Amino acid sequence: MKLNALVMSRSHSSVRTLVAAFAELGIEYQVSPSASETMETLATGYHSALIVDFDLPHAIQVIKMARMASGKRRPVLFGMVGAGKSIGDVFQAGANFVLYKPLDLQQVLHSLRATQGFMREDRRGSSRKKSESLAYLQLSSGNTAALVQDLTRRGLLQETLVVVGSEFGRTPVLDIGSFRALANGRDHNPYGYTTLLAGGGVKAGMTYGSTDDFGFKAAENPVHVHDLHATMLHLLGLNHEKLTYRYSGRDFRLTDVAGSVVKEILA
Repeated sequence: MKLNALVMSRSHSSVRTLVAAFAELGIEYQVSPSASETMETLATGYHSALIVDFDLPHAIQVIKMARMASGKRRPVLFGMVGAGKSIGDVFQAGANFVLYKPLDLQQVLHSLRATQGFMREDRRGSSRKKSESLAYLQLSSGNTAALVQDLTRRGLLQETLVVVGSEFGRTPVLDIGSFRALANGRDHNPYGYTTLLAGGGVKAGMTYGSTDDFGFKAAENPVHVHDLHATMLHLLGLNHEKLTYRYSGRDFRLTDVAGSVVKEILA
């Protein structure tokens, strides 16, 4: 799916940076100065990305309404925020990405390339070439590094817990049936995968645990998802054994009746 961007902004410098990025990546774009015009244009279903300047009136409402669009008409959502603005409002409204103003061309390029890669991915599980997987990995690594560097530069990393993970891993190979060769891994794998933690009281520059030689299952220092959640809550100042919510007559915990804080990764 081709990326066609709709930009809601009146900032000449921000639009200029975005246009430079669009030109480098060959992305079609349209600029809208107001919320009403943006929603009217978005209703055509043509644009696959929406970039909203949160200094404009009704920015949060625009993101929320775009988020409610159903099916293929729902675009990838970006929020642009300036210094002193809370990014919590951006994510709470439903944005997928945050762009910090004044915009940096490399930051914008990283985010747009990641979006292009996300939209090109074959979600039906067909085999992906090794070169394509490496390309996606480089994109996500660049975006993560940019986020950590930005938080460090602003003095916010130690009070921000950065978590990069997924709902499961991928197997080393793909089982596609009898009489056919095994392909690059795409099957779901809950037994061995990686989660990255940074900042927020996490020890830097270390790796904890490893998989077996085949890359299928965690073999050394395995961490259950309950352990990960317990550790994340601990870093946020919460006791996972006491944090509960009542449902159907029972007090539920995020970690169920298990989970231990992984103290080895704490700074």
